[in-house]
Amino acid sequence: MSKWDTYHSALGEEVEIEPVERCEFEGGVAFVWNIFNGFPEEFSSCGAIYSEPPWKKGFDEFNRRAGVVSEENTYQSLVDAIGDACLNSGKPCFILTSKMDVGKYKHYTGVIKVEFEVHKSCECACLCYNVEAPNFGEAPIPTSKLIKWITKKYGSVADFCCGYGGTGEKVIENGGKVVLCDYNPKCIAVVKSRFSKE
Repeated sequence: MSKWDTYHSALGEEVEIEPVERCEFEGGVAFVWNIFNGFPEEFSSCGAIYSEPPWKKGFDEFNRRAGVVSEENTYQSLVDAIGDACLNSGKPCFILTSKMDVGKYKHYTGVIKVEFEVHKSCECACLCYNVEAPNFGEAPIPTSKLIKWITKKYGSVADFCCGYGGTGEKVIENGGKVVLCDYNPKCIAVVKSRFSKE
């Protein structure tokens, strides 16, 4: 367990920390990036993309924390930006969302039943882009096992909504490399602390 063994949830408290724009650590890099700009160039070195973007219920809270509140910045515009970026990347992409929000997404090629270990009561799904959904059987696969499978298959993983770096930690634990992004510089600061050797 790391000192930042926490998840950046709209349901929990935000970690108060000085913002950081970019950091490098053993196994990867993290920096501020907004998915509305598509995927950053650094994603081209990764074998796959896995991310847990905000769900509709938490969207406004995450925007408030990042200081990017505007009328043009709607949940549907976020979902559209994600779908377009995934499709245009040509890479295998795996996007976790609530079952209620699946219909808002476009371009996905399959759905994986997932058990979201952070919020076990939430019904969720993982949308696949540019790849067929793997068959893990009838029971939902826990997110940690899905991340392990993605890491073993693709080697390096990018995450455009990295939050406090939990996905990155799982990827590195399973021998992979990561490129992590979030539009909130406080999240990048937590990632820096989480992976710090100090």
